[in-house]
Amino acid sequence: MRKIARPCAQLVVNGILRKSSDPTTRPRFTPHNMTRSDLVALLSERFGQLAQRDTEFAVKTILDAMSDALARGHRIEIRGFGSFSVNRRPPRKGRNPRSGEQVMIPEKLVPHFKPGKALREAVDAKGTDTAELG
Repeated sequence: MRKIARPCAQLVVNGILRKSSDPTTRPRFTPHNMTRSDLVALLSERFGQLAQRDTEFAVKTILDAMSDALARGHRIEIRGFGSFSVNRRPPRKGRNPRSGEQVMIPEKLVPHFKPGKALREAVDAKGTDTAELG
């Protein structure tokens, strides 16, 4: 027996065209993770004088510089957006889920993001708008 595909509705989420398998889905409730290619598309659309290739290069350069700075242990602060830093996770004891045997988990350095006040307020304002509509 063959499955019949449901009609596909197109939704615009954060200025990006998305497809939904459920035509009754409303855009404000469609979860979406912005990817690097979404960011490149949005920036090249917003800044028409930049070619797609130039926008890709700029985004890659910025993200590579941030990654390199964090790898060297530096802190990155972008006013109004937030700060990136490196946190240390101390060594600890864990358990192997299969055997139950106790194992030592080594120390790790992990990236950490702390949102700035302006970003927190903007996200909270958008969240309360969505909650009131639902």
